[in-house]
Amino acid sequence: MLKAEGIIKKYQIPGRKKDLLEALSGVSIELADNSITAIVGESGSGKSTIIKLISRQISMEKEKIFYQGIDYYNFTPNEIRNELALISQETTLFPVSIADNIRIGNPDVRTEDIILALKMSGCEKFIKELPEGIDTILAEKGNNLSGGQRQRLTIARAIVKNAPILLLDEPTSALDLETEKNICNTFDEVSRNHTVIAVAHRLNTIKNYDRIYVLNHGRIVEQGTHEELLSQQGEYCQMYQDYVRKEM
Repeated sequence: MLKAEGIIKKYQIPGRKKDLLEALSGVSIELADNSITAIVGESGSGKSTIIKLISRQISMEKEKIFYQGIDYYNFTPNEIRNELALISQETTLFPVSIADNIRIGNPDVRTEDIILALKMSGCEKFIKELPEGIDTILAEKGNNLSGGQRQRLTIARAIVKNAPILLLDEPTSALDLETEKNICNTFDEVSRNHTVIAVAHRLNTIKNYDRIYVLNHGRIVEQGTHEELLSQQGEYCQMYQDYVRKEM
């Protein structure tokens, strides 16, 4: 179980000495093992800050985070990160082979498992067109691939890592709708026996989640299932209606 509560402290933006950013206020989130949770809200509402706190990219003085009942800060950052697989909007790829990029989080993974993960993440077709397949060396930051291809490779990497907690920070943002649909089906399969926390802007992808938290200016203003939130006729309902109109 992962539990975060009382996150009210400001944190300093790296590289800026004076300005402090008040990101979250009075937030309390509890994530049961093997649950699937979404965090939604307008840009700047604090969604990605929660992901950064959980993944230990930032820390604050007075927040309380517990993992399996143990204070988060009794673990080293590496110990926490070994429990996580993060898929974010910003892809990180290295100038080594595709296979080596995929096995970064799990160096002992078998080649056949890499191939399966690439298939599950929608990479199979474009990799077959590459000169050396999974042994093709990527350019710096993967710049010889499209944004969607890079995103799919990071999804494959997360599948191979097979960590207990899967963090999704708008992972389908660079994908077209058809690819997104296939990837969401993959997430449904991968999420079995995993705890999933997803930041989402395409609200059609989270309809079946166990719980949805709605953030506004760093505060949780609503929470519930998709159907419960629609019935409240509140902020989430308005967001969903706006999303549907935009997609149509």
